[in-house]
Amino acid sequence: MITFLGMPSRTSGEIRGRQIAERLHAGHTSARFVDVHNPDWKVIQQNQIALFVRTWEGNLARELKRRGYVVGYEVADMPVGDAVFRNAEVQDLSAYAHSECDFFVVNNHIQLGDMAAVCSKPCYVIPHHSTNVSGQAAVFRTKPERVGYVGLPEQLSGKDELEALCKKHNVQFVSVHPNTREECDEVFRSLDVGVVFAESDSTMRPRVVELMRRYKPNTKLSNFQAYGIPTICTPYESYKEHGDGACTFVDTKEEMLQALEQLLTNHNLRLVESNTAYKVGKRFHIDEILKIYRKMAFEVTS
Repeated sequence: MITFLGMPSRTSGEIRGRQIAERLHAGHTSARFVDVHNPDWKVIQQNQIALFVRTWEGNLARELKRRGYVVGYEVADMPVGDAVFRNAEVQDLSAYAHSECDFFVVNNHIQLGDMAAVCSKPCYVIPHHSTNVSGQAAVFRTKPERVGYVGLPEQLSGKDELEALCKKHNVQFVSVHPNTREECDEVFRSLDVGVVFAESDSTMRPRVVELMRRYKPNTKLSNFQAYGIPTICTPYESYKEHGDGACTFVDTKEEMLQALEQLLTNHNLRLVESNTAYKVGKRFHIDEILKIYRKMAFEVTS
């Protein structure tokens, strides 16, 4: 079926590569994860599809095509990474529409439209699965104890204000970036409220925030939802498309802090939002996302 090619040290390689591949394989579907920089051809040859996860290697892709493989590329939020870490001027997605590819995978329908503007090949919207494999919600505490952000620290705005507000209410604020599913699961089960907030400031250029809003995946919000954690977040396109309104969208730092104060002081509001989020989060269990991969694999090889 699919060989996922990515970087084992990257969160994307772990989530979209290893976890999906292992779950598919456990369900008796041929799938493997291979280090894109050290490809094992004995593993690759077991599957007809080679899907690059975020990291692109043109020479490897051309060799795969020469050998007759169906080659795909998951664009993910690479435009964001290129803008943040490589100061790239990303005007459209033409740099990601690699000619060697037979198909592409994107995070949402806005990104699908942007790919369609530069490429006519098949493109599939596949949301990220949550880290909550057990499907059990986090324990709801009557008094909140912990507010958290889970992700790269440079993609969070207002950290000092968040810490000050949490301190005012005798609540701990944490900002962490776990690398494994098990670490993520442990962190999410310890939280009462989640925050995902980014705005243009001295550390984040307006174009970067715009790209984040368009292309960031649903991962953070869907993870919070899967554990029944009420979440305050920037209205990223993936959140609007996949979150089903089970969160609080905010555009400014003031709105974010006001929403957080309401959740910290209103038990009933937090309970209602927790239950609503948990119902939506069930849709992003890994086994539900696997169904989309199987359908895609059938279509690109038919």
